[in-house]
Amino acid sequence: MRKLLTSLPRQFKRTLLIAFDLAAIWFCLWLAFTVRLGSGGFFSDINTHYLVFLLLPLCLIPHCIQCGLYRTVVRYSGGEVISSVSRATLYGILTFVVIYFLLPLNIRPQVPRSIPIIFWAFATISMAGGRLLISSWLSGHSLAAIFFDFAGIQKHGYNEGTPVAIYGAGAAGRQLKAALLNGNRFRPVAFIDEVNNHNIMLLA
Repeated sequence: MRKLLTSLPRQFKRTLLIAFDLAAIWFCLWLAFTVRLGSGGFFSDINTHYLVFLLLPLCLIPHCIQCGLYRTVVRYSGGEVISSVSRATLYGILTFVVIYFLLPLNIRPQVPRSIPIIFWAFATISMAGGRLLISSWLSGHSLAAIFFDFAGIQKHGYNEGTPVAIYGAGAAGRQLKAALLNGNRFRPVAFIDEVNNHNIMLLA
């Protein structure tokens, strides 16, 4: 399955990513309405606020393109994708708010002011988290390994990759750690450094 996905044409991968983002946007928007107002059902909420469900993706997807979310190779995505997604969703929401207040009052749907904030949080988590999950899976990690790594749990008997120590706890060492974590051949477990104060530092 991994080989099939990685061998797909680049344009098809971009189409899949856009489809994923559209689904995430609609789901997170419905979830935001549910958290704020309570749910009358998924299709009922869409029917009531159909203009919002139509306009928001049209405002947000262009900003995702502008922020480079469809140029990045998902397999090698790292923590920087969180800031990119956060920025794209924020710009998209601001664009939507401007258009919303320009709409005539007779067709403007009633949207509580907290909905954009709730949606922004849900959309950032789902779109960035989905990309990081796919990145880890395409790099060879099993779903169980991803779960235990995310939860910070060391599963008994779990040893994915050969444990290695990295010499040097500076920027180059941290970059090497990130590169090794993207694969499943080696598993960095410690830093070794000549600088004494690094002995008590937690290095992310």
